[in-house]
Amino acid sequence: MVRYSQVFLKDENIIGKILNSVDKIKEDEVLIEIGPGAGALSRSLIKNFNNFYAVEIDNVLAEKLKKEIGQINVINQDFLEMDLSPFESKYKGIYFVGNLPYKISTAIVEKILGIKNFKGAVFMFQKEVAHKLIATKDNGDYGYLSCLVKIQMDIEHLFDVSRYSFEPVPKVDSSIVKLKARENNLTEEEILNYRKTISYSFMYKRKTILNSLFLSFKNKYGKEQIESMLKSVGISPNLRAEALEYTDFL
Repeated sequence: MVRYSQVFLKDENIIGKILNSVDKIKEDEVLIEIGPGAGALSRSLIKNFNNFYAVEIDNVLAEKLKKEIGQINVINQDFLEMDLSPFESKYKGIYFVGNLPYKISTAIVEKILGIKNFKGAVFMFQKEVAHKLIATKDNGDYGYLSCLVKIQMDIEHLFDVSRYSFEPVPKVDSSIVKLKARENNLTEEEILNYRKTISYSFMYKRKTILNSLFLSFKNKYGKEQIESMLKSVGISPNLRAEALEYTDFL
């Protein structure tokens, strides 16, 4: 019995479109599928990619994949707990594909952003998560996830997927989004500080950026200090976080 309430993609047309959206990889690069489930996409991927691994948390499904798909490399593990350092050492480029569960989609994106040699991904998200990813300032969906991704990646919304493309039928529709790593000069410390800043800034989304940061840093900085710092980088303390460009949080 499957333990993780997955839904399985059954639409061959959608499978073909996802396959065509994944970048071709070189001999020193690898493609990792997160959550292959019953293997509908895996069966096509293994035919088109030599260096291919499937990471499946459910041991029943993992064993089923090994039995039904010849020569497949299945890693029966929770991706969020997986040590990716062997892949970072072996391959010059790491790509991902997968249908990400709603509850852990942000955590998965956060993890891949920290992977050395990450090059790109084609992910299926619940539609509302995809909207958050691609949202820009002054949009109601704009927030932590939007800024988190944009500072390190180029994002492209490819197409939507009807809930009726799955078995069993979920309650929501999905979207396919393509992520491509973008080179930047940010250090690990700068990225960590950036994540903290956007997290605190959007924690109190309906408050001004001044009040949001004050509530988050009041044990470290006074309100006047925070106001002074904002003005020094040309940001009005009276704006809300959603009115700022993602680069303003650097």
